[in-house]
Amino acid sequence: ALAGIALCALVALLVLGPGHWSIASRHFLLGAALPPEVVPVRKIFVKPGDVTIRRNSDLAIQAAVEGFDPETATVYVRFADQNDWERAPMQRGAEGEFEFKLFALRSPFTYYVDADGTRSGEHRVTLKDLPRLKHVRLVYDYPDWTGLDTEVDDETRAIRAVAGTNVTVEIETDEPLENPVLIHDGESRALNPKGQRNAGTLEVEKP
Repeated sequence: ALAGIALCALVALLVLGPGHWSIASRHFLLGAALPPEVVPVRKIFVKPGDVTIRRNSDLAIQAAVEGFDPETATVYVRFADQNDWERAPMQRGAEGEFEFKLFALRSPFTYYVDADGTRSGEHRVTLKDLPRLKHVRLVYDYPDWTGLDTEVDDETRAIRAVAGTNVTVEIETDEPLENPVLIHDGESRALNPKGQRNAGTLEVEKP
């Protein structure tokens, strides 16, 4: 009799019980799969992901969560010359994302973010030694009506001139550049390389 009553109660729970009770009971007792809308999906999206940056530069790591609202998040970092993971708490941003910044990076590393037991995928940061800008020179060739001679500016990088002025931009780097271009108002034109120096000319169309 007791077994019959228990069986009837079980059937009622499976069929007539509240949604979460009946779904969970069928999953637990009968092995039925839970529908996707019932299973909470917890994800962590990390930026910038896999990336290559300049050696000795800084990197900001951001993490956004989906499906849960953790109070804290932790970033784990393992540098190429280390076996153990280092960890640090992330700061909560104004829009709910978590942030952490690494400074003056000198070694490649792998990182991931963990929050309330949910872990993001691992991402790798590669470092590269890129050419550095040593010097910029601006040569102004003013229009004839101004009566001004050619002017050379070795101090500033901001172009200031009247319309019709041709400005030659000369760039010097510590290493040769690959396919350098000069971009002006969204349009790019190739720079003429001369060893570690590159030069290009643009026309000022408005003051």
